[in-house]
Amino acid sequence: MNNLEKYNIERETLIIKGLKHNYRIMQISDSHMCFDSELDDEATREKARKMTDIWTSVGNTFSQIENYDKMLLIGKENNCDMFVFAGDIVDFPSKGNLVGLKKKLLESENFIFTLGNHERSAQFDSDFAELMCGSTMIHTKELGELLFVSFNDASHSVSPEALSELRKILNGERPVILVHHIPLSAPELHNDAVRILKDSHKYYILGYIGERQGVDEYHELLTKEQTSLKACLAGHLHFAHKDTFENGVIQYTSGPCLNGYARIIDIIGE
Repeated sequence: MNNLEKYNIERETLIIKGLKHNYRIMQISDSHMCFDSELDDEATREKARKMTDIWTSVGNTFSQIENYDKMLLIGKENNCDMFVFAGDIVDFPSKGNLVGLKKKLLESENFIFTLGNHERSAQFDSDFAELMCGSTMIHTKELGELLFVSFNDASHSVSPEALSELRKILNGERPVILVHHIPLSAPELHNDAVRILKDSHKYYILGYIGERQGVDEYHELLTKEQTSLKACLAGHLHFAHKDTFENGVIQYTSGPCLNGYARIIDIIGE
């Protein structure tokens, strides 16, 4: 059975000039899964149970793990070539959540993952890095003619070293799709964030809080400069949005998986 109409699955088509083949991806973010695991102490297990109840109460009638599993099933039913996880897939770092995260990501078979603000952790950085080609700051994954780049902006800041590496990648000719957690500001997105999130909107869009070092350069690189970048895939807002930047790059911000939201994007040639 095709579940597209039962859940909040958006469909988009991204046209990239010169592509010889078509690709289909599923974008997932903000599932906030919590695993009540014997690997953790009782206080951590209680936190997992508590947060599961909280997120379930503000989501739909399913738990975070149930919603994640349903999105994965829908993606597979619709023959997605890759799953793109744009952060906050688990709600907080812990031994149990790391084991659960690894299991769930591997079930997708082909994926790229970036950290969300809920997953930031110096203690577990090396554990997350195992799921990110050895680096939580920036790494790449090929899908045919496309190059996906996972970039860490989860702390509302930008690593100068990672930004330098990103610029080198974007100076190439291969079409690039960036995967990051915190969306970049755009006029319509700003207005909708203020309307929906009120005064807390500044915590949900890059550039309002945190260190300024590198953020302005990062924003200009992605939104104004002409590079090989074709799209940005973000999350964090807990509502879906689509924006087109000055340079023609499209930013797809995903709704929260914990509410049954995801996005399928068909990437085709012109």
